Amino acid sequence: MAKKRRKRRKLKKAPRTILLIIILVVLFLILKNSFNNYEETFNSTYDYLKEKIEAIKSKQDKKAELEKKYNDCLAQEYTEEEKAGNLEQKEIELTTYLQKYSVSVKFVDIKTNYTYVYNQDKIYYAASTIKMLDALYIYEEAAKGNINLDETVKYLAKFKSSYSAGMIKHKINDMVSLRDLVKYAITVSDNTAHHMLVNYIGYDNLKAFGNSLGATSTLNHSVLGKDNFGDMNVNDAIIYVKELYNFINNNSTLGKELKSYFTSSQDNYLKDEDRKIEAATKYGQYNSYFHNNGIVYYTNPYYASILTELGNSNYKEIISNINKKYQELEDTLYGNRINYCQEQIYGSE
Repeated sequence: MAKKRRKRRKLKKAPRTILLIIILVVLFLILKNSFNNYEETFNSTYDYLKEKIEAIKSKQDKKAELEKKYNDCLAQEYTEEEKAGNLEQKEIELTTYLQKYSVSVKFVDIKTNYTYVYNQDKIYYAASTIKMLDALYIYEEAAKGNINLDETVKYLAKFKSSYSAGMIKHKINDMVSLRDLVKYAITVSDNTAHHMLVNYIGYDNLKAFGNSLGATSTLNHSVLGKDNFGDMNVNDAIIYVKELYNFINNNSTLGKELKSYFTSSQDNYLKDEDRKIEAATKYGQYNSYFHNNGIVYYTNPYYASILTELGNSNYKEIISNINKKYQELEDTLYGNRINYCQEQIYGSE
């Protein structure tokens, strides 16, 4: 009898198992239906977001394309057709101002190659502007690995010259590095350092280097007798300045170092500290001659050469005024371009 009772109890458990299975199946069906609804909602949301992202990306791509076209338009090569109107008037104003003085000038906008030139054929005594060529020769050879800037040169008595604010700290027979000689020649226009560099480079090699860049007056002597300074016109000056710009931009470490010498050079009247306009320049002065050649890091950078016979007058003010008047030309040129490019690129929108 006991065994029969145990069997009866075991049979009573079967309906519970079936009930549990039924509950699980129902729950499964409910969950499956919920999951299907969730999946449908998820897919719908995903498609919506994907469509929005693609629309935003398309809009950004179009904006980037328009910006590129706009910037390309601003950087187009300058043509004489742009001279009409207010730009031509600004050029006339600058020319009228220059006619008051014994000067030659040349400005070249780096981006567009817009060029203003006045009295370009006149030859001047180069004075210390030639030191830019010293620096270029030494640093270009160093960049090629042909010389070491830490190589030293012996300071001999024959090199000693007046106006040598850098070499004054050295004694005859001291060994001075090429790096320091270039630094002295550019930052304080040291004449002793210049003579030592010309001796190291070789007079004929320095002249040939200038000629290889395209200059025609390097170490010529039509103004004064033969020396280590020679002649210059504004076309040759711009050739040197352009070479300096290219070296600075194409040589990260040495370019930065050389630029620091030129931006901190004395008698730099192309920079404007009040307006925070930097310039990498070299001046030259002898008797009635005073010059400034260099790169002006204006809103749109440009090459500048101002050669003068104003050495006995207020050359600082005049050079500064000439430079500012060219900046007015730059502003006019780019103001016209901005209006033109806005209309061409965005006008139809």
